[in-house]
Amino acid sequence: MPTYNDAGKLLKPFYNRMPQAHIGLNMISQTDNAELYFSTKFGTKEDPGYYLATNDKTLIEFGQLGMVRSIKKKVGRKIYSILQRDGQGSFTINLDMATAAGYDSSTGIQNLAANLINQAYENIGALPEDTWNTIEKKFRNFDANRVIARFKDFRKLVSAKDIIPDFDEHQVPIVTVMDGCANICTYCPIGGHVELYSLDKINSNLELAREVLETYHKNSITELREGFINASDILWFKTLKNKSNGVDPLDIIARYKEIFPDVEKLGTFFGTDNLNRVSESYLRKLVYNAKAKNSSDTYFGAGITRGYVGIETGSTQGSRILKKFQTKEEKIRGVQKLRKAGIGTKLIVQVGVFGEGFYPTKEDIGKKSKFIPTRQALDETIDLIIQTAPYRIMISEHQPLKGIGMNRLIETGQIVSYQNKESVKNEIDYLVQKLTREHKLGNIKWQGMDRLNPDYEPPIEYEYEDFVKGREGQGNKKEKKFKLVS
Repeated sequence: MPTYNDAGKLLKPFYNRMPQAHIGLNMISQTDNAELYFSTKFGTKEDPGYYLATNDKTLIEFGQLGMVRSIKKKVGRKIYSILQRDGQGSFTINLDMATAAGYDSSTGIQNLAANLINQAYENIGALPEDTWNTIEKKFRNFDANRVIARFKDFRKLVSAKDIIPDFDEHQVPIVTVMDGCANICTYCPIGGHVELYSLDKINSNLELAREVLETYHKNSITELREGFINASDILWFKTLKNKSNGVDPLDIIARYKEIFPDVEKLGTFFGTDNLNRVSESYLRKLVYNAKAKNSSDTYFGAGITRGYVGIETGSTQGSRILKKFQTKEEKIRGVQKLRKAGIGTKLIVQVGVFGEGFYPTKEDIGKKSKFIPTRQALDETIDLIIQTAPYRIMISEHQPLKGIGMNRLIETGQIVSYQNKESVKNEIDYLVQKLTREHKLGNIKWQGMDRLNPDYEPPIEYEYEDFVKGREGQGNKKEKKFKLVS
């Protein structure tokens, strides 16, 4: 692994703040004004990317295909995140720091974003010509207009309500195969209605995704090895046969692989109810793309390799008031079945959904002996994770939404809202710390764990911004989050 002394003088101011990037870090080009690096980040949870450090103490991160991912600026002893992009095209801009860095925000937030992005590509463009051969001219495909247009086109493929857990530029565009969900969970706005698309409509969406891909990544399609089938639960096609138009999940996978034969990692959502309704042997057919008859088929190869399961909580009583009627034991059984089938299992956990705690029924409201503190429910979730030992845990901070059934539970007092806005972050800390402790004690044998790697970390992802802000010195600086396209 490179050391601080191996870094160029322009990267050194940022070096100690980018530990994941150190792995597989190699310099591609160097001038007095700029240094360009590539980082494989092998063995981490992060995707490979490029880093450009400039002489005005700016660090620009580009994704694997050359799109701007973040822009940071060092002022004094602090590093501030001026611009940050997530996989679906949402940017966060620190207006105070952007202004301090000399950018004009008076023309509007979108123009500011365009200026920042274009400046990043101008910095890349100033590198020596021979650099372009090394990075296969990836960066020359983009400017701000193209980045904005790309995300606008990608929005044609997903609804604003869709939840896409792992989405970045290295992925094949999302392919939607159904709308809604047959469940009616109180925290979710899409339940109660489900439309399973016909194979013709699925084919049309696949072809549209291919068209978008060829528009923006024609020369790098074969590098895009990850894909996602957008469905609240792909097994609805198996268990709701009266609504499936004769389509089986196996048909969807086979057609997907025909359109995108280079995809090696393909994910989708599964529900624990449906997992317990189908056989383990059927799940194995999903893994091995059973519709492909032999290796000469265009779509021969692996099928579903990643399964996302929203367990939300390990508490059986908590699940009931969320109208997820599976018990803790049923969730464990479903998740273990997915694991045994050979699918990399990612559990999604909601933290903050119960506030300070809850009463199991309306009749229990106000009875202290019946009240269940959220920490008790969280301990049940931790125990479920330990018993199932998934490939990854994805922690989601619960966000209140308009028009969902949960609001009535809060209004009636069945769920007691947090009194302290920091409480949910404390719960996330508690969950992460407890799982990390169990990991260090060797009590969890994670799926896919490299037991020969002494530096293997617990596979936990969490997404609340204060973790990042605290490490980058952002403090309480004014920020504005926006989407380049609606």
